[in-house]
Amino acid sequence: MKTSKMQCLTALSLVSSICIGIAFNTKGVALPNDPATATGQVENLSPKDLYTQRCGQCHNLPNPAEKMMNRNEWQRTVNRMLYKDKAINLITLPESVTIVNYLSGFAPKPGDSRIGLTPWSTDSTDVWTSAPTSSNIYNVEDAQTLSKFQQVTSGDRGTAAKWTAVHDRTDSAWKVSQIKPSPSRFGLLVQKGNDIGNVDVKLNFEIIGGHTSPAVGIVFGYKNPQSYYVVRYAQDGNALSVIKIDGPIHTVIQNTELTPLPQTPAVLTSEASMPPSTKPIVAEPITVGPGWHTLRLLVNEGKIRAWIDRNKRINTVDPGYAGGRVGLWAQGDTVAEFKDISVDEYAPLNNPGTASIKQMF
Repeated sequence: MKTSKMQCLTALSLVSSICIGIAFNTKGVALPNDPATATGQVENLSPKDLYTQRCGQCHNLPNPAEKMMNRNEWQRTVNRMLYKDKAINLITLPESVTIVNYLSGFAPKPGDSRIGLTPWSTDSTDVWTSAPTSSNIYNVEDAQTLSKFQQVTSGDRGTAAKWTAVHDRTDSAWKVSQIKPSPSRFGLLVQKGNDIGNVDVKLNFEIIGGHTSPAVGIVFGYKNPQSYYVVRYAQDGNALSVIKIDGPIHTVIQNTELTPLPQTPAVLTSEASMPPSTKPIVAEPITVGPGWHTLRLLVNEGKIRAWIDRNKRINTVDPGYAGGRVGLWAQGDTVAEFKDISVDEYAPLNNPGTASIKQMF
Protein backbone atom coordinates (compact mmCIF):
# COMPACT_ATOMS: atom_id res chain seq x y z
CA MET A 1 0.00 0.00 0.00
CA LYS A 2 1.37 3.45 -0.93
CA THR A 3 2.00 5.71 2.04
CA SER A 4 0.24 9.07 1.84
CA LYS A 5 2.18 12.31 1.92
CA MET A 6 0.55 13.25 5.22
CA GLN A 7 1.63 9.94 6.79
CA CYS A 8 5.17 10.47 5.54
CA LEU A 9 5.35 13.99 6.95
CA THR A 10 3.88 12.85 10.27
CA ALA A 11 6.51 10.14 10.59
CA LEU A 12 9.26 12.48 9.52
CA SER A 13 8.29 15.03 12.16
CA LEU A 14 9.48 12.51 14.75
CA VAL A 15 12.94 12.38 13.22
CA SER A 16 15.45 15.18 13.80
CA SER A 17 16.45 17.05 10.66
CA ILE A 18 19.75 16.15 9.01
CA CYS A 19 21.51 19.27 7.79
CA ILE A 20 24.76 18.02 6.28
CA GLY A 21 26.15 20.11 3.42
CA ILE A 22 23.12 22.39 3.03
CA ALA A 23 23.81 25.85 1.57
CA PHE A 24 21.34 28.74 1.64
CA ASN A 25 21.07 31.98 -0.29
CA THR A 26 20.35 35.36 1.27
CA LYS A 27 16.64 34.56 1.48
CA GLY A 28 17.21 31.30 3.30
CA VAL A 29 16.35 29.15 0.28
CA ALA A 30 18.38 25.96 0.01
CA LEU A 31 20.80 25.96 -2.91
CA PRO A 32 21.47 22.88 -5.05
CA ASN A 33 23.59 20.12 -3.61
CA ASP A 34 27.17 20.10 -4.86
CA PRO A 35 28.26 16.55 -5.75
CA ALA A 36 31.79 17.47 -4.70
CA THR A 37 30.69 18.17 -1.13
CA ALA A 38 27.94 15.54 -0.75
CA THR A 39 28.90 12.66 1.51
CA GLY A 40 27.72 9.06 1.67
CA GLN A 41 27.04 6.37 -0.91
CA VAL A 42 24.21 5.99 -3.39
CA GLU A 43 22.34 2.68 -3.10
CA ASN A 44 23.02 0.28 -5.95
CA LEU A 45 19.90 1.20 -7.94
CA SER A 46 19.49 2.55 -11.43
CA PRO A 47 18.76 6.32 -11.52
CA LYS A 48 15.21 5.63 -12.68
CA ASP A 49 14.59 3.08 -9.89
CA LEU A 50 16.12 5.45 -7.33
CA TYR A 51 13.77 8.22 -8.48
CA THR A 52 10.77 5.85 -8.44
CA GLN A 53 11.48 4.33 -5.02
CA ARG A 54 12.54 7.45 -3.14
CA CYS A 55 10.21 10.06 -4.60
CA GLY A 56 7.25 7.69 -4.95
CA GLN A 57 7.01 7.13 -1.18
CA CYS A 58 5.04 10.30 -0.57
CA HIS A 59 3.25 11.23 -3.80
CA ASN A 60 2.37 10.19 -7.32
CA LEU A 61 5.28 10.69 -9.69
CA PRO A 62 5.08 12.91 -12.77
CA ASN A 63 6.40 11.60 -16.05
CA PRO A 64 9.58 13.69 -16.47
CA ALA A 65 9.36 13.36 -20.24
CA GLU A 66 6.08 15.32 -20.17
CA LYS A 67 7.37 18.19 -18.00
CA MET A 68 9.19 20.96 -19.85
CA MET A 69 11.70 21.75 -17.09
CA ASN A 70 15.38 22.57 -17.40
CA ARG A 71 18.04 21.37 -14.97
CA ASN A 72 17.73 24.42 -12.76
CA GLU A 73 13.98 23.89 -12.37
CA TRP A 74 14.42 20.20 -11.55
CA GLN A 75 17.05 21.13 -8.95
CA ARG A 76 14.75 23.66 -7.31
CA THR A 77 11.96 21.07 -7.20
CA VAL A 78 14.19 18.48 -5.53
CA ASN A 79 15.49 21.11 -3.07
CA ARG A 80 11.92 21.95 -2.10
CA MET A 81 11.18 18.28 -1.45
CA LEU A 82 14.36 17.86 0.58
CA TYR A 83 14.18 20.87 2.84
CA LYS A 84 10.61 22.17 2.87
CA ASP A 85 8.82 18.81 2.79
CA LYS A 86 11.48 17.10 4.95
CA ALA A 87 12.38 14.43 2.39
CA ILE A 88 16.01 14.88 3.53
CA ASN A 89 15.15 12.15 6.05
CA LEU A 90 14.32 9.74 3.22
CA ILE A 91 16.79 10.78 0.52
CA THR A 92 20.52 11.28 1.08
CA LEU A 93 22.36 14.15 -0.58
CA PRO A 94 24.27 11.85 -2.99
CA GLU A 95 20.98 10.22 -3.95
CA SER A 96 19.43 13.61 -4.62
CA VAL A 97 22.30 14.41 -7.00
CA THR A 98 21.64 11.17 -8.90
CA ILE A 99 17.92 11.95 -9.06
CA VAL A 100 18.51 15.47 -10.41
CA ASN A 101 20.95 14.12 -13.00
CA TYR A 102 18.32 11.59 -14.10
CA LEU A 103 15.50 14.14 -14.31
CA SER A 104 17.71 16.65 -16.12
CA GLY A 105 18.13 14.15 -18.94
CA PHE A 106 14.55 14.98 -19.98
CA ALA A 107 15.19 18.74 -20.23
CA PRO A 108 14.67 20.34 -23.66
CA LYS A 109 17.79 19.94 -25.82
CA PRO A 110 19.26 22.36 -28.40
CA GLY A 111 17.16 22.05 -31.52
CA ASP A 112 14.10 20.95 -29.56
CA SER A 113 11.13 23.00 -30.73
CA ARG A 114 10.00 23.46 -27.11
CA ILE A 115 12.97 25.74 -26.38
CA GLY A 116 11.52 28.40 -28.67
CA LEU A 117 8.29 28.56 -26.71
CA THR A 118 9.28 31.50 -24.52
CA PRO A 119 6.22 32.22 -22.37
CA TRP A 120 6.25 36.00 -22.48
CA SER A 121 7.04 36.55 -26.16
CA THR A 122 4.15 37.66 -28.37
CA ASP A 123 4.12 37.30 -32.14
CA SER A 124 1.83 37.15 -35.15
CA THR A 125 0.85 33.55 -34.47
CA ASP A 126 -1.13 34.73 -31.46
CA VAL A 127 -3.65 36.24 -33.89
CA TRP A 128 -6.31 34.08 -35.51
CA THR A 129 -6.33 34.27 -39.32
CA SER A 130 -9.96 33.23 -39.75
CA ALA A 131 -13.28 34.09 -38.18
CA PRO A 132 -14.56 31.83 -35.39
CA THR A 133 -17.06 29.16 -36.33
CA SER A 134 -19.11 30.15 -33.28
CA SER A 135 -19.00 32.87 -30.62
CA ASN A 136 -20.74 33.04 -27.24
CA ILE A 137 -20.76 36.03 -24.91
CA TYR A 138 -22.49 35.14 -21.67
CA ASN A 139 -24.77 37.53 -19.83
CA VAL A 140 -23.85 36.91 -16.19
CA GLU A 141 -26.71 38.91 -14.73
CA ASP A 142 -29.18 36.09 -14.16
CA ALA A 143 -29.48 32.47 -13.17
CA GLN A 144 -31.13 31.59 -16.49
CA THR A 145 -27.81 32.02 -18.32
CA LEU A 146 -26.07 30.20 -15.48
CA SER A 147 -28.26 27.18 -16.27
CA LYS A 148 -26.46 26.84 -19.61
CA PHE A 149 -23.51 25.55 -17.60
CA GLN A 150 -23.09 22.33 -15.60
CA GLN A 151 -21.94 22.64 -11.99
CA VAL A 152 -19.28 20.03 -11.27
CA THR A 153 -17.18 19.15 -8.23
CA SER A 154 -13.80 17.54 -8.93
CA GLY A 155 -11.06 16.13 -6.71
CA ASP A 156 -11.81 15.28 -3.08
CA ARG A 157 -15.35 14.25 -2.22
CA GLY A 158 -17.44 16.61 -0.17
CA THR A 159 -19.86 19.50 -0.39
CA ALA A 160 -20.17 20.83 -3.93
CA ALA A 161 -19.14 24.36 -4.81
CA LYS A 162 -21.98 26.88 -5.02
CA TRP A 163 -22.29 29.07 -8.11
CA THR A 164 -24.72 32.01 -8.04
CA ALA A 165 -25.56 35.14 -10.03
CA VAL A 166 -24.91 38.22 -7.88
CA HIS A 167 -25.64 41.92 -8.19
CA ASP A 168 -23.42 43.93 -5.91
CA ARG A 169 -21.53 47.18 -6.02
CA THR A 170 -21.97 48.58 -9.55
CA ASP A 171 -21.83 45.39 -11.58
CA SER A 172 -23.13 41.84 -11.96
CA ALA A 173 -21.17 38.61 -11.96
CA TRP A 174 -21.19 34.89 -11.28
CA LYS A 175 -19.91 34.10 -7.83
CA VAL A 176 -18.39 30.84 -6.60
CA SER A 177 -18.02 29.82 -2.96
CA GLN A 178 -17.35 26.51 -1.23
CA ILE A 179 -18.50 25.14 2.12
CA LYS A 180 -16.24 22.87 4.16
CA PRO A 181 -13.44 23.27 1.63
CA SER A 182 -10.45 21.09 0.85
CA PRO A 183 -7.36 22.29 -1.05
CA SER A 184 -7.82 19.26 -3.30
CA ARG A 185 -11.50 19.92 -4.08
CA PHE A 186 -12.31 22.00 -7.15
CA GLY A 187 -15.51 23.70 -8.23
CA LEU A 188 -16.17 23.72 -11.99
CA LEU A 189 -18.80 25.48 -14.08
CA VAL A 190 -18.67 23.71 -17.45
CA GLN A 191 -20.36 24.89 -20.63
CA LYS A 192 -23.07 22.51 -21.81
CA GLY A 193 -23.00 21.29 -25.40
CA ASN A 194 -20.51 19.66 -27.73
CA ASP A 195 -16.75 19.36 -27.32
CA ILE A 196 -14.60 22.21 -28.63
CA GLY A 197 -11.16 21.79 -30.20
CA ASN A 198 -9.57 25.12 -31.10
CA VAL A 199 -10.82 27.78 -28.72
CA ASP A 200 -10.21 31.32 -27.47
CA VAL A 201 -11.66 32.12 -24.02
CA LYS A 202 -11.58 35.47 -22.25
CA LEU A 203 -12.96 36.44 -18.85
CA ASN A 204 -12.59 38.90 -16.01
CA PHE A 205 -12.24 37.63 -12.44
CA GLU A 206 -11.74 38.88 -8.92
CA ILE A 207 -10.63 36.74 -5.99
CA ILE A 208 -12.54 38.03 -2.97
CA GLY A 209 -11.31 35.66 -0.29
CA GLY A 210 -10.23 32.21 0.77
CA HIS A 211 -7.56 30.68 3.00
CA THR A 212 -6.98 27.27 1.41
CA SER A 213 -4.91 28.06 -1.70
CA PRO A 214 -7.18 30.67 -3.35
CA ALA A 215 -7.02 30.07 -7.10
CA VAL A 216 -9.22 30.41 -10.18
CA GLY A 217 -8.90 29.43 -13.81
CA ILE A 218 -10.31 28.39 -17.18
CA VAL A 219 -11.21 24.74 -17.78
CA PHE A 220 -10.68 23.33 -21.27
CA GLY A 221 -10.51 19.89 -22.83
CA TYR A 222 -13.10 18.78 -20.26
CA LYS A 223 -14.25 15.16 -20.64
CA ASN A 224 -15.43 14.38 -17.10
CA PRO A 225 -14.61 15.43 -13.51
CA GLN A 226 -11.47 13.27 -13.62
CA SER A 227 -10.20 14.36 -17.05
CA TYR A 228 -9.62 17.97 -18.09
CA TYR A 229 -7.09 20.80 -18.32
CA VAL A 230 -7.05 24.08 -16.43
CA VAL A 231 -5.18 27.34 -16.84
CA ARG A 232 -4.83 28.24 -13.16
CA TYR A 233 -4.03 31.56 -11.51
CA ALA A 234 -2.97 31.11 -7.88
CA GLN A 235 -3.12 34.14 -5.62
CA ASP A 236 -0.48 32.55 -3.37
CA GLY A 237 2.73 33.23 -5.27
CA ASN A 238 1.03 35.05 -8.16
CA ALA A 239 1.61 32.04 -10.41
CA LEU A 240 -0.01 31.17 -13.72
CA SER A 241 0.16 27.54 -14.80
CA VAL A 242 -1.48 25.01 -17.11
CA ILE A 243 -2.29 21.69 -15.45
CA LYS A 244 -3.57 18.41 -16.89
CA ILE A 245 -5.95 16.53 -14.58
CA ASP A 246 -6.03 12.77 -15.04
CA GLY A 247 -7.74 11.34 -11.97
CA PRO A 248 -5.39 11.67 -8.98
CA ILE A 249 -2.46 12.58 -11.26
CA HIS A 250 -2.09 16.32 -11.77
CA THR A 251 0.64 17.16 -14.30
CA VAL A 252 1.94 20.74 -14.41
CA ILE A 253 2.65 21.23 -18.12
CA GLN A 254 4.03 24.74 -17.60
CA ASN A 255 4.23 27.18 -14.70
CA THR A 256 5.34 30.81 -14.54
CA GLU A 257 5.82 32.76 -11.32
CA LEU A 258 4.59 36.34 -11.50
CA THR A 259 6.25 37.75 -8.40
CA PRO A 260 9.14 40.20 -8.97
CA LEU A 261 12.54 38.55 -9.03
CA PRO A 262 15.64 40.06 -7.36
CA GLN A 263 17.73 42.23 -9.68
CA THR A 264 20.82 40.12 -9.03
CA PRO A 265 19.58 36.56 -8.42
CA ALA A 266 22.06 34.13 -6.94
CA VAL A 267 23.86 31.99 -9.52
CA LEU A 268 23.23 28.38 -8.72
CA THR A 269 26.02 25.82 -8.91
CA SER A 270 24.22 23.67 -11.45
CA GLU A 271 23.32 26.70 -13.59
CA ALA A 272 26.87 27.96 -14.03
CA SER A 273 27.89 24.98 -16.17
CA MET A 274 24.73 24.88 -18.28
CA PRO A 275 24.90 25.57 -22.04
CA PRO A 276 23.44 29.01 -22.93
CA SER A 277 20.54 27.39 -24.81
CA THR A 278 19.30 25.57 -21.70
CA LYS A 279 19.81 28.25 -19.05
CA PRO A 280 16.54 29.48 -17.51
CA ILE A 281 15.08 32.68 -18.92
CA VAL A 282 14.07 35.23 -16.28
CA ALA A 283 10.75 36.92 -16.93
CA GLU A 284 10.35 40.64 -16.52
CA PRO A 285 9.08 41.53 -13.02
CA ILE A 286 5.32 41.76 -12.64
CA THR A 287 2.93 41.53 -9.71
CA VAL A 288 -0.79 40.82 -9.94
CA GLY A 289 -2.50 42.77 -7.17
CA PRO A 290 -6.05 42.71 -5.76
CA GLY A 291 -9.08 43.68 -7.82
CA TRP A 292 -10.37 42.62 -11.24
CA HIS A 293 -8.08 40.92 -13.73
CA THR A 294 -8.38 39.56 -17.26
CA LEU A 295 -7.51 35.96 -18.12
CA ARG A 296 -7.28 34.74 -21.71
CA LEU A 297 -6.72 31.21 -23.05
CA LEU A 298 -5.91 30.30 -26.66
CA VAL A 299 -5.72 26.62 -27.67
CA ASN A 300 -4.96 25.57 -31.22
CA GLU A 301 -4.02 22.07 -32.38
CA GLY A 302 -2.48 21.27 -28.99
CA LYS A 303 -0.64 24.59 -28.69
CA ILE A 304 -1.66 26.26 -25.42
CA ARG A 305 -1.18 29.97 -24.68
CA ALA A 306 -2.50 32.11 -21.85
CA TRP A 307 -2.37 35.74 -20.79
CA ILE A 308 -3.19 37.58 -17.58
CA ASP A 309 -3.83 41.31 -17.89
CA ARG A 310 -2.41 41.20 -21.44
CA ASN A 311 0.83 39.67 -20.18
CA LYS A 312 1.54 36.41 -21.98
CA ARG A 313 2.73 33.84 -19.45
CA ILE A 314 1.90 30.41 -20.88
CA ASN A 315 3.28 29.16 -24.19
CA THR A 316 3.50 25.39 -24.42
CA VAL A 317 2.18 22.38 -26.31
CA ASP A 318 0.49 19.09 -25.43
CA PRO A 319 0.35 16.68 -28.40
CA GLY A 320 -2.22 14.60 -26.52
CA TYR A 321 -4.83 17.39 -26.41
CA ALA A 322 -8.04 16.16 -28.06
CA GLY A 323 -10.52 18.95 -27.28
CA GLY A 324 -13.43 18.99 -24.88
CA ARG A 325 -15.77 21.40 -23.16
CA VAL A 326 -14.70 24.66 -21.51
CA GLY A 327 -15.69 26.41 -18.30
CA LEU A 328 -14.67 28.15 -15.08
CA TRP A 329 -12.69 26.69 -12.17
CA ALA A 330 -12.01 27.47 -8.50
CA GLN A 331 -9.91 25.75 -5.84
CA GLY A 332 -10.36 25.09 -2.12
CA ASP A 333 -12.38 27.69 -0.23
CA THR A 334 -11.88 30.30 -2.95
CA VAL A 335 -14.56 32.98 -3.09
CA ALA A 336 -14.40 34.69 -6.48
CA GLU A 337 -16.50 36.48 -9.07
CA PHE A 338 -16.41 36.14 -12.88
CA LYS A 339 -17.85 38.37 -15.61
CA ASP A 340 -17.45 39.35 -19.28
CA ILE A 341 -17.07 35.73 -20.37
CA SER A 342 -16.57 35.02 -24.08
CA VAL A 343 -15.95 31.68 -25.80
CA ASP A 344 -14.89 31.64 -29.47
CA GLU A 345 -14.63 28.30 -31.25
CA TYR A 346 -12.43 27.95 -34.33
CA ALA A 347 -11.97 25.29 -37.00
CA PRO A 348 -12.30 21.75 -35.63
CA LEU A 349 -9.16 19.84 -34.74
CA ASN A 350 -7.38 18.28 -37.73
CA ASN A 351 -9.90 19.59 -40.27
CA PRO A 352 -7.81 20.50 -43.34
CA GLY A 353 -10.86 21.77 -45.18
CA THR A 354 -11.25 24.84 -42.97
CA ALA A 355 -8.75 27.66 -42.60
CA SER A 356 -7.43 28.25 -39.11
CA ILE A 357 -4.48 29.57 -37.19
CA LYS A 358 -2.80 26.21 -37.81
CA GLN A 359 -1.66 27.61 -41.16
CA MET A 360 0.52 30.14 -39.30
CA PHE A 361 2.73 27.51 -37.64
